[in-house]
Amino acid sequence: MRWLQVSLPGAGLWQVTEDVLVAYVDEMGTATGAMAKLGRGKPLRAPSIARRLSSLKSLYGYAVRRRVLPFSPAEYVDPPKVPRRGSTPALPRVIAAKLLQGAHAIADDYPADAAAVALLVNTALRAGELEGLLVGRVRRNAGHTVLWFRLKGGDELEVPLAADVRSLVDPLTTGRPPADLHLYVLAGDGGSCAPYWVDSRSISATRCASN
Repeated sequence: MRWLQVSLPGAGLWQVTEDVLVAYVDEMGTATGAMAKLGRGKPLRAPSIARRLSSLKSLYGYAVRRRVLPFSPAEYVDPPKVPRRGSTPALPRVIAAKLLQGAHAIADDYPADAAAVALLVNTALRAGELEGLLVGRVRRNAGHTVLWFRLKGGDELEVPLAADVRSLVDPLTTGRPPADLHLYVLAGDGGSCAPYWVDSRSISATRCASN
């Protein structure tokens, strides 16, 4: 809306055309036009642009269903290609090993914390993916313990867990049926392991590894 007020003064969301949305997407990616100021001179990355366009597509799709608009101006506006490879660098092997050592060090007192750190190190899960992980996603396959999860974007992946990770992960599934739909890792208060909780557990493991 802030961009629209600058680029097309007086126009509302229902007056937006396909060309206007194409210009919006282009300016977000190049930090030109109104976005030069609104975006503080920095172009948005492809995932951020795709997210904003997806929200607009949902909005205009709903407006069409409710007969507020005869058609969606966002229908044929293509989002930028989002690279499938993440930009977060991998941990050096020495640091990853130290983190895993720290997880083992806190396992007796904090089994959920240890399992969370081990899964993050071994599988490269995002904090949000760990937060939504269900018990039924930890499975046995041909003698291996594997973690099945859905990647950002909808793809599904099955990752075998190394033995030193499995020793931390398996205790949390003891006595819980394979089809259990409850969260796998729970914070100390019984709630989900929100990203801030994951960060603090990783810090605890790092301190134990350093000691």
